[in-house]
Formats: sequence, C-alpha cells, structure tokens
Amino acid sequence: MKYYELISDYLEGGLSAETRKAFEEEMGRDEFLRREVELHRGIDAALSESDVLQLRGKLKSIHRDVTHPAKETRILRLKPRQAVYAVAAVALLLVASAWLFQILNTPYRTTDDLYAMYYQPDDAVMIMRSGSEGQDQGLLMEALKKYEEQDYKGALQLFKKDNSNVMVHFYSGLAYMEIERFNEAINSFQTILDDNENLFVEQAQWYQGLCYLKTGRTDRAREALNSLNLEDNPYRTKAEFILRNLKD
Repeated sequence: MKYYELISDYLEGGLSAETRKAFEEEMGRDEFLRREVELHRGIDAALSESDVLQLRGKLKSIHRDVTHPAKETRILRLKPRQAVYAVAAVALLLVASAWLFQILNTPYRTTDDLYAMYYQPDDAVMIMRSGSEGQDQGLLMEALKKYEEQDYKGALQLFKKDNSNVMVHFYSGLAYMEIERFNEAINSFQTILDDNENLFVEQAQWYQGLCYLKTGRTDRAREALNSLNLEDNPYRTKAEFILRNLKD
C-alpha cells in the first residue's frame, strides 16, 4: 500500500476504517510519514476549510491533467481572492518542501541526535486488550498498565516476578530505556535475541541498537542495525538511515 498517496484522503476522513487503522499503524512506524502528515496539517491550518478543499481539488485536477493530458489546453483564470489563496498555498508548499528537504538531508551525525530522532517506545495498549485471564496474565496486565501510565519503576518491579515470558523481557527493556538504564535494557533485549524463536527478535535488535547508539558504542550499534538492514522488516529504512549517518 502506498501510504504517502493516502495522506489527503486520511486528513479528509475519506479512508475506510480498515485502511485508516493500517495508515495510523504505519505512521507509528514511519517517522517521515508522520512528519509528512503534520506538514499537510500545518498547511491546512493556514488556509480556510473551503480553500483547502479547493486547493486539493485543483492539485488532483492538475495531477490528472499531467498524467492524462487533454487534447486542448485550457487557461485557468482565478479571481483576485482565489489568486491570493493560490499564491499563499504555493508559498507555504515551497517553504514546507524546503523544510522537509532539510530534515531529510541534514546529517544527524551525533549519536544523541540519532537516538532522539528514532526512539519511540512500543505501545502496550493492544497487548493489554488482548490479554487472557489467569494469575500470571493478571500480573502481566498489571505490569503493562503501569508501563502505559509511565510508572516504569513500578512496572519493572512486577516484571521481575515473572521473567520467563519473552514479552516481559521486551517491555522490561523499554522500561529501562525510559529511565535511562541502558545496560539493563541491553541485557533484557539480549535475552530475547538469545532465545531467537519468538516474535520480538526484530524489535529487540532495533531497540538494542538504539541503546548502543545512546551509550556511544557505535561498533555494537552498527552490528545490531546491520542485521536489520539486510532483510525486509519495519525497521530496515530507519536502520539504513542511521548507518549512513554514523561517524566512522
């Protein structure tokens, strides 16, 4: 699915519930897509609602004319007020494009910059909603609830009571990252990687790589991120970007 082509429909509420959910999940994974959506929202906020719709309609019309040109050329004549909005919109788009170009091409050379740009913890809400009953599961749900409430130390105390669950090690690692105890986070993620036969391997590689990045161990960060750069996975583009921008 080409998510960047769905931004206008997303902002206009024109997506189906299923497509909208998939789009928002992709935004959670793709930093650049999320920034692009915010960019479009900023442009919309600078114009009135009716002018936004008119502008989008004109842009779609232009796209159709470019891809499927008509036999005769028509000259578009704008009224003075429309011309003002059109000029304003073009100016905003130019400024926004320059801003986006700068973001994409600015070399984030420091490890702190790279970490701040890409660190975003996983959400535990969906796991909590799908959790089953039982004493052990009840303890896990309570721990995840504390994690969602940003009570990371409280969550860790509960996670330590049952360290046989791979999910426990994953969210323990994230909780340690939140309180900046990166060595403990690295150990939690390593437990997942040592097991290898679980659904959290790619996530563990990604977050462990970020931990190494934050602590200045760039060689270990490269090792972790290179493994993500070799195969198709949700972190591949981000890992590739970080690897390109790491100092030798």
